[in-house]
Amino acid sequence: MKLSGHLRDVLGSAVEDYCGLWEVVWELNTQYLEISQHERYSAAKSIVRTLISQGWVDLYEDRGLGGRDLEPLRREAYEQTLSDQANWESPIPKSKAVWIGATDAGEEAYYQMAEYP
Repeated sequence: MKLSGHLRDVLGSAVEDYCGLWEVVWELNTQYLEISQHERYSAAKSIVRTLISQGWVDLYEDRGLGGRDLEPLRREAYEQTLSDQANWESPIPKSKAVWIGATDAGEEAYYQMAEYP
């Protein structure tokens, strides 16, 4: 599975608005029916880790208070957050959820990618 196109797609979602971790998995679910769910989760985690390592997205948490009241997560908590499988599952209403949001550098990178596909 080639991740470069997915990096751009996920970054685009994060530029447009915040994107839930589970939405990254959903995107892969629609395109890769031939691979296992485990492989899709692994690919989703790899995509998000790559975007973070590039400085293009940050993680946010909605504590499930009835709306998207997002708080930035501390960078020290990123790996534990990404390793917790529950954060990749579709949240139930008023439950904790983890989102990605584009940084200024991520937005700039996305528009450069869009100019040169």
